[in-house]
Amino acid sequence: MLDTQNRRETFSKPTLVAINLEHDIEEDQFRYAFQPFNLKQCKICRYIKCHFRNEFKGTALAFLVFDTYENADAAKSRMNFRVMGRKELLLSRYDREMVKQKEGNLFVRGFSADDTNKDMYNFFSKFGEIFSSKLAQDLAGQAIGYGFVHYTDPNVTKELLEKHRTLDYHGKSLELQPYEPNIPSETEENFKTIYVNNLPPSIATEKALANFFSPYGTVLSSKLWSSTFCDRTGYFGLIRFEEHAHAQKAVSALNGVEVEGSVLLVSRALDRKQREQRQKKQNEEKVQKRRKSVYIKSVSRAPLEDAMVKEEFKTYNVEKISITKAKNVSGGSTNAPVGIVRFRSQEEMENVLAHYPGGTKLEVSKLECKEERKKRFSEMRRRNDMYFTL
Repeated sequence: MLDTQNRRETFSKPTLVAINLEHDIEEDQFRYAFQPFNLKQCKICRYIKCHFRNEFKGTALAFLVFDTYENADAAKSRMNFRVMGRKELLLSRYDREMVKQKEGNLFVRGFSADDTNKDMYNFFSKFGEIFSSKLAQDLAGQAIGYGFVHYTDPNVTKELLEKHRTLDYHGKSLELQPYEPNIPSETEENFKTIYVNNLPPSIATEKALANFFSPYGTVLSSKLWSSTFCDRTGYFGLIRFEEHAHAQKAVSALNGVEVEGSVLLVSRALDRKQREQRQKKQNEEKVQKRRKSVYIKSVSRAPLEDAMVKEEFKTYNVEKISITKAKNVSGGSTNAPVGIVRFRSQEEMENVLAHYPGGTKLEVSKLECKEERKKRFSEMRRRNDMYFTL
């Protein structure tokens, strides 16, 4: 146990973080369960992993602030691994520096489906104080073979790896490895790790994954995960080659190729920062395209055709025309023909909105994002409510 002075140097408030939570868990559940420990604040962060048929499948974590460090310790000691909602709590001190520290982190492989987080914690706590631990589980809450143990003192992990590469655990042999990020930070010019998704069922093991990519170069390591989101099971993985040329060759040869009915998605593996930058860039591009686009609708419900739309906007610089059908509130399509017309510049789009004469063929309006439409509809409902109230 760390002394109080050392804790204050690490973080200013006696805070615990709870991970592995159900997406729909509420703050009131924590306030009730942690009432004996003088819980002062609770903040839940939710992460949506999939939205399918109006059902959310995701996870959440919670930050719990107590009045004293002693109460935070007592809460961690007595509430860790208790069931909250439909999952067991995994509690640890909130310490940003410890989270960033990778030296004390241990990767453990060899668990069976009936193992639990509490079993793993109790087994590895005899070697030293554990900052956090987590057993990887599927959506049903069963272990999928590996887990992570993060010791407060990095020397504990170092000594453990020096003395043991395997440990006997309830008749099973656990393999110990130092934790390494799945995706190292690499650039487009020197990447050796590739990402592959939508693998066929025949490639369901890491050995099969390595064998599949071995014709393109020497495979140093391969990791495979199964995904059961969106009511279907699929496989995705990471493959690390010895040379950059091997990885580049595999991407060029296999991306978009159909294997046993599955179209492979193969690309350079990106770390979290690179993925965030890519997503930010894509969002900015979407905003720029939307700012240059207008929404069109057929007045007479007559079918929209590219030739007719081009004729209507022949005096403007049209970049792209997309024609579809309107969707109703329940998500189904209607027979109303609608479309999106993107122009070369935002000034061109504003000129269309200002000077398009309209008529019997098309209704033209500004293209809105989902948030803008929600805000506009909410304002319309508010005005209607005020009207009927009056």
